[in-house]
Amino acid sequence: MERIDLLHIRIIALVMSVIIALVIISACSTAPAESSDVTADAPSTDGFYTSVENGNGIYLEAVVEDGQIEIDWYLEGDDSALYWKGSFEVTNDKVISEGDTAAMDASIMGSGSDTKEFWFEGDELCFELTALGHTQTIRMER
Repeated sequence: MERIDLLHIRIIALVMSVIIALVIISACSTAPAESSDVTADAPSTDGFYTSVENGNGIYLEAVVEDGQIEIDWYLEGDDSALYWKGSFEVTNDKVISEGDTAAMDASIMGSGSDTKEFWFEGDELCFELTALGHTQTIRMER
């Protein structure tokens, strides 16, 4: 019984840490720029992206590869939780990802959306994140 209570306390602490992170995580206020279709010689969006750590050990990491995107929350120590997992087709700098809802539903910090819009600005992966009625644009650097 003590093990379950400690697990609940740890989950609550994890959720509270993420909520605090949303309030102070590095964000920008610019909307994605409209862009035209990507040509064959457009730069690849594949890579490893990370957000700026906010001072309390909480940040996001993303891997974009072969039309797949996965974003994880990283908390103090080795704790991590899936935020987004999905596929997308690169047709321009702005893409709509179709989410793996089963994977995200299994994560305490998983997004509840079926789709998510991402855009790329230079070496940055950007998206909007909403929690507790507050929306921020998240920028992750490659």
